[in-house]
Amino acid sequence: MKGFIKKKNMKEAINLYHELKHESNLKINLFFYNSFLGTFINLECAVKCQDYESLENIYRLILNDKSVKPDIITESTYLKGLIK
Repeated sequence: MKGFIKKKNMKEAINLYHELKHESNLKINLFFYNSFLGTFINLECAVKCQDYESLENIYRLILNDKSVKPDIITESTYLKGLIK
């Protein structure tokens, strides 16, 4: 996933997420989501690429997954991406 994000290919990163979530036995947890969101922010994809839509899409994936509850790390990382 990090490789797709580094190449600024968010469509493939999101596709990989869906593949992992729906086609494998992998359980997606909050650590995974926070890492996904953090990688996107730390590589400054939202800022350099003006890709705030992907930032919002990742955040919505987290909010829509009823098996996890966003924590302070999730929220602060998301806000960091918005104001960076």
